[in-house]
Amino acid sequence: MTTLAVGTIDYLNTHPVEYHLDHYLPGVPRMRGVPTAVNRALLNGQVAISAISSYEFALHTDTLRLVPGLSIASMGAVNSVLLFSWRPTRES
Repeated sequence: MTTLAVGTIDYLNTHPVEYHLDHYLPGVPRMRGVPTAVNRALLNGQVAISAISSYEFALHTDTLRLVPGLSIASMGAVNSVLLFSWRPTRES
């Protein structure tokens, strides 16, 4: 029998999802890691379902499917991703 494994990104903003997984699916094996690790695990078939980066999903829309109604999102700015540059953006 094949065991269902779930990939989870080991960042604070995914903890609400993990809480519900623990509550409703106790004992389901997990593969925890940084986004690049869980992206790779999903694409290699090591996990059956996982949160992945939106960029990685965009690269693999031919093989991956979204779970409807589930995302890690915000209605406004959260400032969790910041872009810095040594030069003004006009020079880049």
